[in-house]
Amino acid sequence: MSDSCWFSIAVKNEDIEEFKKIFIPLKNYPADEEYEDEHYTEFIFYEANYGFYTEIEDLQTKDINFRGRHGNGGDFGSMRFAQYNNMFDEINTDYDGNISISANNATGKITVDKLIAAEEFAKLDQKVIEYFKSNGIKSIW
Repeated sequence: MSDSCWFSIAVKNEDIEEFKKIFIPLKNYPADEEYEDEHYTEFIFYEANYGFYTEIEDLQTKDINFRGRHGNGGDFGSMRFAQYNNMFDEINTDYDGNISISANNATGKITVDKLIAAEEFAKLDQKVIEYFKSNGIKSIW
């Protein structure tokens, strides 16, 4: 029995061969959808067991820049994640991928650390986007 969700990850094409060697889900079965342009490829899986949590942890040890997101499962929420120059970050999102900052249950206020975390994620994610754009890509998500 598993707790699955949809999962999407984008990798710059120059990193694809290495990515395919180390990203375990691609070794076991093909992505449900794959979109490729001249600069990056996006892989989409409809049934990602626990949002490929372990697989993303493994990718964090590799020198590959990527960004992605996954939907919520029974025991976990939707997230966005990104890695640039071996710096990884992730953040909770709503179903549409918008960063979600929740208030403290006791006070009803948003804490500064949650705002800082959102800002730090946005900065790292922007670095990945700029890296993808370095070969002329116009947009990603």
